[in-house]
Amino acid sequence: MSPANGVADLILRFVRQMVDTPGAVRVTTVIQGGVTLYRVRVADAEVAELLGKDGKIAQSLQTIIAAIGTKQRRPLSLDIVTNAQTGL
Repeated sequence: MSPANGVADLILRFVRQMVDTPGAVRVTTVIQGGVTLYRVRVADAEVAELLGKDGKIAQSLQTIIAAIGTKQRRPLSLDIVTNAQTGL
């Protein structure tokens, strides 16, 4: 398993525990400008659950991802999108 797949799997496990429809969660990996971006897609109605009050849950997830990136010596980032944003 590549480090990117391991991080994506970790994100998937976390996010599925936080939403009401875990089967709808998707994590894709995109490399943009040297940064590995983990794009998390959830149902439109569940974005608020994932963001949390004042974005604190999303910030916490981003902090964990950044810490993993520091350990792996590569920049990692998290992006939360909805099906409406991706045209699905």
